Amino acid sequence: MVLSIIYYIFLLLVFFYFAKYKFPRMSSVPVPTTKPTPVPASDPNDKAEATPEDEFYHHPIWPERWYNSDFTHEARRRWIDEPWYKDTASRDSHRFITKPVFNHFFPWGFIIYRTVYTDESDILWPLAMEKISDELNSSIEGSLRYAPPSRRGGDDSSPEQLIQASHKDVVICDAIRWDGASIEQVRNHFAEYLRKTGQAIYCDTAICFVSCY
Repeated sequence: MVLSIIYYIFLLLVFFYFAKYKFPRMSSVPVPTTKPTPVPASDPNDKAEATPEDEFYHHPIWPERWYNSDFTHEARRRWIDEPWYKDTASRDSHRFITKPVFNHFFPWGFIIYRTVYTDESDILWPLAMEKISDELNSSIEGSLRYAPPSRRGGDDSSPEQLIQASHKDVVICDAIRWDGASIEQVRNHFAEYLRKTGQAIYCDTAICFVSCY
């Protein structure tokens, strides 16, 4: 989820420990060996559901549903008639935004878990989130800026603009539940999230971030 570009850029971030989990089509969730943290009955993080194909993805922690008229089924079908669609076909950003999986999962984004809640972390957290945003946008724009002429397909930035417009992360930030959580606890929660939302059947790999500051 371009993904290769974003993936390697985030490996360089000093504010985050990158964790990549591969989820082939499995029938069971990994069995935890540590005692799980008690989960509040009203925790919205555990109420994520599969998204109907005629709706945009929504996570319960988002206060409002995401909507963009440029990403309806009808609008995306019209992309193929736009000049940029053919001209930029060799560009990484084009391949990213037109992936078949996105027929089901706009907006796209990362699952970010904050697992440290010290005073120092309270200072570093917004800086880290800003750094992620800056690096992500730089990576997306780099698909046009640094692409060799043979792959650039002109200067139309429509694919990059569409990627940026459809990006929205899920930031799981709850000190009561996640302070000091282990990688295993995050992994199990993330695996169950993929299954509950139906995303595991569409991708062999999925990515989340775990804060370490």
